[in-house]
Amino acid sequence: MQVWIIHYFVFDIKRIPFMFTRLVKTTLLFSFLRDLKQKDFIVYLFVMVCILVQLIVTVIKLNVTPFFLFGMYSEKFVASDTFSITKVLVNDKAITAYNTPLREQYLVETNAMNYIGMKRNNYTDVLKTRIEQRYPVIYKSALYPFLAQRIYNTQADQNNFKSWLKSKCLKMAGMDSGTVKIVETTYFLNRATLHLNPIRHETLEVL
Repeated sequence: MQVWIIHYFVFDIKRIPFMFTRLVKTTLLFSFLRDLKQKDFIVYLFVMVCILVQLIVTVIKLNVTPFFLFGMYSEKFVASDTFSITKVLVNDKAITAYNTPLREQYLVETNAMNYIGMKRNNYTDVLKTRIEQRYPVIYKSALYPFLAQRIYNTQADQNNFKSWLKSKCLKMAGMDSGTVKIVETTYFLNRATLHLNPIRHETLEVL
C-alpha cells in the first residue's frame, strides 16, 4: 500500500510540468502571445514590455498614464441613505421600455449622465477637473495643451450632444418627433425595511 502511494505521488509530481504546460497552452492570453511571437516578434516584444511595466507599477502602486490601476477609477466611498438614478424619457416613457438593444439603451443613459455631470461642473469636462486636481504631473507637461484639445468635451460639444441625443432617442423609439427628457429621481433607503422611498423627482433637461 505504501509503495503504491509513493509511486502515485511521484507519478503526479512528474505530471506537474506537463499539466502546467498544457494549462499555459490552453490559456487565451498565452496562446495569443505565442502566435504573436511567431508572426511579429517586434510587436511581441512591445506587448511584453507593456505587460512587465504594468506589473511593476501595480506592485509599487504607482498611478501613471497609460498604465492604469484600479485605484485611479475609484473614490473614497461615503455611506449614504440617499442615492439618485438618472433616466432618459421619450414622450414621458423610459427609453428602456422601448424595444431596443440593451447596448443602445446603455449608450444613451451613460452619455446622458456624463452630460449632466459636465453641466453641473460649469460646462467643464469632469475628466479635465479630475486630472488638474489629482495629477499635476500630467497637466503641467508640454504635451498637455495638445492633448487637452483632443480629449476634453467643450460647451460647444454639449450643444451638439443634445441634438444627437434627441435624434438618437427618437430613432430608438421609432418616432419622427417627440420630447426627450433627462430626469433624476432621488431615493431614501429605509435600512430597517430595505424599502426605497422616492423623495425628489427632477427634470434636468428637456429636448
